Amino acid sequence: MSFKPIWLTTPDIACSIFPLKKDLFDIVIFDEASQCKTEEAFPVIYRGKTIVVSGDEHQLPPTRFFSRKMETVDLFDSPSDELSEEEYLKLEYDQASIEDTDLLTFAQKRNFSSSMLRMHYRSQSPDLIKFSSTLFYKDQLKIIPQVKNNKYHKALYFNQVDGVYSERQNKKEAFAIISCLKNFSKDPLYMQKSIGIVTFNSDQRYLIWDCIDSEMQTDHEFQKFIGHHLSFVINGEDRSLFIKNLEEVQGDERDIILICTTFGLDPKGLFKRNFGPVCQQGGDKRLNVLITRAKKEIHIFTSIPEKEYSQNLDSVLSVNRQRAVFYAYLQYAKSVFLDKTEQSNMILNWVAESLVKSGALESDESIDSCKSAQNISGHYASKISQFLECKVSVSFTIGTFMFDLCLYSPDHSVVVDFSTPFFGSMQKVEEYIDKVSVARRLGYEYFAIDITQWWKNEEIVLDDLKNLWTDLTQKNQ
Repeated sequence: MSFKPIWLTTPDIACSIFPLKKDLFDIVIFDEASQCKTEEAFPVIYRGKTIVVSGDEHQLPPTRFFSRKMETVDLFDSPSDELSEEEYLKLEYDQASIEDTDLLTFAQKRNFSSSMLRMHYRSQSPDLIKFSSTLFYKDQLKIIPQVKNNKYHKALYFNQVDGVYSERQNKKEAFAIISCLKNFSKDPLYMQKSIGIVTFNSDQRYLIWDCIDSEMQTDHEFQKFIGHHLSFVINGEDRSLFIKNLEEVQGDERDIILICTTFGLDPKGLFKRNFGPVCQQGGDKRLNVLITRAKKEIHIFTSIPEKEYSQNLDSVLSVNRQRAVFYAYLQYAKSVFLDKTEQSNMILNWVAESLVKSGALESDESIDSCKSAQNISGHYASKISQFLECKVSVSFTIGTFMFDLCLYSPDHSVVVDFSTPFFGSMQKVEEYIDKVSVARRLGYEYFAIDITQWWKNEEIVLDDLKNLWTDLTQKNQ
C-alpha cells in the first residue's frame, strides 16, 4: 500500500485484489453512489476508516433493466403501440422489482453528515441547467460562465418535426437528425465538438444508425465528418459519437446532445401518450439525466403535437406528474429557443410552485428572494443611472450568479450588489467569493454598496461609484 497509496477501482475489483482487512484504507470514496448497489459496497466499506459517499439522488439508481430477464412487460422497449393510454397506465412500472437500493440512499437514511455541491461545471449556458436546477435543486446550482453575457451563443434549439410514429419508429425525426448532422459537417467549429444522440426507444436508435450509414454512401464530406466523430478523443478521453436509449445515457457527457423524442401521431392521426419510463415512476429522474448531458448545446426534435404539450400543465399534473414535468420542459425549451424570456420564466415559476404545493420543496424562498431583490435594486437604479449618466440593468445575472445591478456602456461594465456588513454564514461567504471571482474573470468590475452607508450618506457612496466609473472610462479611451 505504501508503494501505491491511491487506487482507482470498482467495488467488485477492490474485493478481488485487496485482503478483507478492517481499516485497510484511511479513506474510501464512492463516486456516483446512486449507481452503486449497497450490497456491493459493504465489503469495501469494511476496508475503510472514513467513508465518503458522493452522488445525486435526483438521477437514476442502480438498475437491472438490461441485465435481468423480466417476465413482466418491458415498458421501455415493448410494442405497446396497440394499448390505450388507460391500459398502458395500468401496467405497473415497478421500480422495486428491477432496481436495488443504492448506496447514496443507504447513507441518507442513516444520517451521514452531508453537504451539497452547488457549483455546476458541465453546462456552459444557464439555459441548459436552469430547468433542472429549478425542478430538483431548489434553484441553488451555480454555473461557471465561459463568456460575457452579450457573447452567449444560443444553447437550446427546438425543432417541431411532426413526423408519424409507426412500427415504433419515426422516420421524419430520423431524417431531421441526419439533416442537422449534415449542417454540422459544413461548419468547421463542429469538427471539434463532441456529439451524442438520445432516443426514446431502441428501434429509433437503429433507424438513425441506418440513415447515417446510408447517407455516408453518397456524401463523402458527411462520411469524413462521421468518421472523425466515431473516433473522437479529447485530452485522452473518448468523446466519440454515440446513439443511445434514454436509459443508457447516465454518466455520459458531450458538447452537443441531440434529443429525439420519437413519439407522435400514428398513421391514423391518433396520439397515444405512451412515452415509456419517462412518464412512469422515476420518469423525472430520467428526464433530469437526459437534459443535463450537454456542455454547449441541446437540439430537441419532437413529433409530439404542439397542442398536446402546450395544454394547461395543472390539468396534466392532476393526471400524471411525470408527464406534466416532461411537457413543462418541452414548453420551456421552445420558449428559450424563441427568446420568449417572460414565458420561459413563467414555466420555471410554475415548476417551482407546483413542487411547493406537492410538498417536494420546503418553500419558495428562491422565488421570493428574487422578487425582493428586484424591488430593492429598482429603488436605487434610477438614482445611479441619472447620477452616472449610464444604462443600468436590474437583477443582472452572469450564468446563474445574480447581482442587484449592472452598469454598462459599450466599453465596460460594473456589477453592483447591495449588502450589509454581515454575511451570516460561511456558505454566504463562499458564494460571495465565487460570484466576484467569476465576474472579474469575465471582465466585469465589481462594486459592493453597504446599504447602511447609503442610508447614512448617499452622496459619498455615489461619489465612490462615480470615481470607479470615470477611471474605467479613461482606461478604455
